[in-house]
Amino acid sequence: MIESFKGFNVVTESDDGSDLLRKLSEMEVLPDISILDVSMKQLNGFDTLTAIKQNWPSIKVLMLSMYSSRFNITRAFKLGANGYLLKDSDPSELRDALRKVHKNDIYISKQISREVLKNIKNENIQLPKITDREMEFLALCCTELTYAEVAEQMGISHRTVESYRDSLFAKLGVSSRSSLVIHALQNGMIPIG
Repeated sequence: MIESFKGFNVVTESDDGSDLLRKLSEMEVLPDISILDVSMKQLNGFDTLTAIKQNWPSIKVLMLSMYSSRFNITRAFKLGANGYLLKDSDPSELRDALRKVHKNDIYISKQISREVLKNIKNENIQLPKITDREMEFLALCCTELTYAEVAEQMGISHRTVESYRDSLFAKLGVSSRSSLVIHALQNGMIPIG
């Protein structure tokens, strides 16, 4: 589809973030724009975005997601995304997004409220700081493992599991494991499937 847009051509495609980073490191001429899916296996869109901005800051990044949560949108722009587009957007909107991002403009999907973008720019908004170990714990919470099995798999004590659980409850404003899992899935923190 992108090949059909006047002035654009696809220089590479990747199955996941790790593959993309490897390909970028081998390229002599970098792409102007990278389109990243928020939910990718091995290396998610946010981690891939961070790596791109650290290693190739000239590459503009358009995030593509089925999630319109304020958490994801805020996180993407705070990490340096140049645009955020929903997957069910019309192809003409993808073309418009690519054009705007290429011109150093910021693009946000038409389906997402302009109020969200205003709030993102408000410096008082703080994303919850979730550690790598808390994210590992969160991913395991989305399985059928008991807390005891999670502790064993992570190589930590039951008390540490309780600490991670309580910390995530407070940071994400939930009060049960099921609410924690639902929040993680709805906000794209953990890929589905």
